[in-house]
Amino acid sequence: MANRNLLRLGNWLLAFTAFLAGLGLLWEYGAVQYWRGLAHAIVPVEATPEEKVEAILTWMSNWPARTGATTASALPQDAVMRFCGLQYPSDCGAAKNVIVNLAAASGLRARRLLLLNPERKTKHVAAEVLLGERWVVVDGLNHGVLRDASGRALTREELADPEIFQQAVSRLPSYNPDYTFERTANVRVEKIPLLGSVLRRVLDRVVPGWEGALAETLLLDRPSRKFAAFAVLLFLLAAAARGAITWRLQRHARAMYQVKPAPAE
Repeated sequence: MANRNLLRLGNWLLAFTAFLAGLGLLWEYGAVQYWRGLAHAIVPVEATPEEKVEAILTWMSNWPARTGATTASALPQDAVMRFCGLQYPSDCGAAKNVIVNLAAASGLRARRLLLLNPERKTKHVAAEVLLGERWVVVDGLNHGVLRDASGRALTREELADPEIFQQAVSRLPSYNPDYTFERTANVRVEKIPLLGSVLRRVLDRVVPGWEGALAETLLLDRPSRKFAAFAVLLFLLAAAARGAITWRLQRHARAMYQVKPAPAE
């Protein structure tokens, strides 16, 4: 009886996690189609990578104002936008999400960039877009690519230079000069409970430059992808558990019904 209940629990977990995985994949498919359609309407297909970035920033700078909006459903399209993980870019995190998702839907590589304080807590979030062979910094909140005095797009390493940083800030008057680039990260593994700080030290020692090798951070910047990845992981774990239960029960059954040889006379 206990074995039958254990098998029934395994079947239930497998079915439930399969449902979650299917729901997550459907959500991700809908989000992909939404972002592709939005990018197609905003970004010229034949544009250069830098022109695509500028088209995204121009669209964001003309984002419709939500005058008098007091609820999340104040505009008709809000339900679809929330479903696809799109928020109004009124803060740096939401603006970064819009840039990263639209850039990826336009055929560009993009990822988050966290600016950290001395305690390694996030003080600002921007984006990085791969233009040529350089990851240049794009600030969605201020609708601009950070550039030096000559107009050249800058990387985070270049912006760590105070003189170059001042040149870039002077071209974006609304940029907060406290958002400097001495400490940056693409992923804050420190947020993982208990093991985060240790994990970062291990990664930095074993795989130096591992963050710079990240091609994208969509897994963190799109809610549908996070949910789908988590749900698929749960399904795989449930399938493994179901397989282990079946193997254990089969082994137990063979042991019970195995014919023992007759004793020698």
